[in-house]
Amino acid sequence: MPLSVHPCQFVIALSTISLCAIAGAQPTGPDAPPSQPVQAESIALPDGYPTADQVRQQLYQAARKNPDLCQAFDLTELYKTPPTHDGRHLYALRISAGTASDQDKPAVLLVAAHHGDEIASVLTALTGINILIAGYGTDPAISRLLDTREVWIAPLWNPDGYTNGTRTNARKNDNDTIGVDLNRNYPFGFAQCGGSDVVGSLTYQGPAPASEPETQTMLAFARDKRFVIVHDAHAGAFDLRTGYGCDRVHPWREHMNRQAAQIIEATHLKLSQGSSCCLAGNIHTHMATSLTYAFLWELGDKKPPAEKACEQARNIWDGIVVNMAQPISFSGHTTDASTGKPILAAITLPSAGFTMNESGATRGIAARFDLILPPGTHTVRFSAQGYESTSIDVTITPDKTEVREIRLTPIRKNAPALANPN
Repeated sequence: MPLSVHPCQFVIALSTISLCAIAGAQPTGPDAPPSQPVQAESIALPDGYPTADQVRQQLYQAARKNPDLCQAFDLTELYKTPPTHDGRHLYALRISAGTASDQDKPAVLLVAAHHGDEIASVLTALTGINILIAGYGTDPAISRLLDTREVWIAPLWNPDGYTNGTRTNARKNDNDTIGVDLNRNYPFGFAQCGGSDVVGSLTYQGPAPASEPETQTMLAFARDKRFVIVHDAHAGAFDLRTGYGCDRVHPWREHMNRQAAQIIEATHLKLSQGSSCCLAGNIHTHMATSLTYAFLWELGDKKPPAEKACEQARNIWDGIVVNMAQPISFSGHTTDASTGKPILAAITLPSAGFTMNESGATRGIAARFDLILPPGTHTVRFSAQGYESTSIDVTITPDKTEVREIRLTPIRKNAPALANPN
């Protein structure tokens, strides 16, 4: 159902900037690394695009004006991770109904601008903030989403590149070039596919997995929140991607593809649908370490006029809201069977067909888990140090959600040895 708020109603805008979203043509850009190192060029921000500091101000102003709905976070400070190479911090806004102390809800994320020159993606995220705040209490779909989910929006994940007009971040490389492609720097699949070891190339993967402060902060963020759904906003092509890149096949690829088709249908845009181009990217890490359903948007022109961008934002967020609000097929908590206290536990799916050590975990003070599982029967195993592992079979159907409270039994100390059955 179309959202009832128009994205050009800038309800939390600073007077000098707009909160639009992306639009535009479908340029092609180099996805493969160049054969020689290149020095990225700087670009000026077009009219209507906020500076990196104004993006930060938007988040804190939204929180001040909507204290019952929004809370802004300095993630660099929260997780004690290093600042970017140019000394900046990374920020996110949580949008969810209720107080900060009662957020025992599934967490979902939209992050933008891993590539700093894809500046339209920043407006995609800021427009989402505007739409969600304005729509709560008036739009049924948005109200349902914020009543039942923690929605996290991180509008600018590469503030150095955004400021400098570069795809990469601001690492000073040994050969006098600048930058690492942050979306090739994640540990899962590092140096296996799609990244370059040519120092200074546009897809330079970095000297080591998670070498970059921005990557380290996202890894800490992901471990903390265990997002059940992630949307990652880029620009340059015009499609919606999911799954692993190259020759790696995610066992749930077909179910993810069906979800991607539903998202595209809800946008009423002529987006193509495809698989990821690489590994070691943000969505791959969420899929592999939290069993997340993750989608990467390529949203047309990297820097369209702001007013033109507004026209597409409404459609994009129609699809994102529908996807984020979908029923969670399997959820619950893990607790100590003796005391009832929450216990953080690892989650594996032995029968799922994963081949790259994919796993998840419960999160937060309530030790909550949320999984979207394809239809069928799944064996889900919960493990925690000092406790006996517990495996359960769960049958998922399209019209059913399952909630289970998983009670883990402490391993008895000095338990008597079992008699030899022989």
